[in-house]
Amino acid sequence: MAGVDLMPDLTHVQTGLQPNCKFRLGEDITNEMSLQLYRGYDLVLLKDVLQHMPDDCIRAVLARLMDQRNKHILIVNSRNQKMEPRELDKDFISHPLKHTKAPLNEYNPRLLFNFKGKEAIVIDCWRLPLEFRKK
Repeated sequence: MAGVDLMPDLTHVQTGLQPNCKFRLGEDITNEMSLQLYRGYDLVLLKDVLQHMPDDCIRAVLARLMDQRNKHILIVNSRNQKMEPRELDKDFISHPLKHTKAPLNEYNPRLLFNFKGKEAIVIDCWRLPLEFRKK
C-alpha cells in the first residue's frame, strides 16, 4: 500500500500511524508528472481535496486518474453544494460538492454514505467506457 499527501507535515505523521504503508510527498495533483504516482491502484482516495478546486480542474484530475489504470476513486467532501456551476468561497478557497450535481454527477458516482456534513462516494473507473475516461 502506498500513500501520497500534498502536505509535507502529514506524510511524516501518517507514516507513524500506518507503518505498513509508505507515504510520499506528492506534487500538485493537477500536474501530469505528479499523476504518475497515482497509477494502477485498486483504490485512490481523495479526501477533502476536490472541494478546493474549480470545476474544470476537478474534471481534468478525475479524467487523468481514470486513465491511469486505477479501478476505483473514493471521494470524501463536504456535501452542501447549493449551486451549479460552483463558485469557490473567497475566504476559504473552497466550495462543497455533491454527487448529484456537476461536476461529480458526470462520472456516475455511487453514494456510499453521508456523515457530519460530508458524503463518501465512489467512482468505478473500470465501468466507464474508454472514450469517457479521456475527456
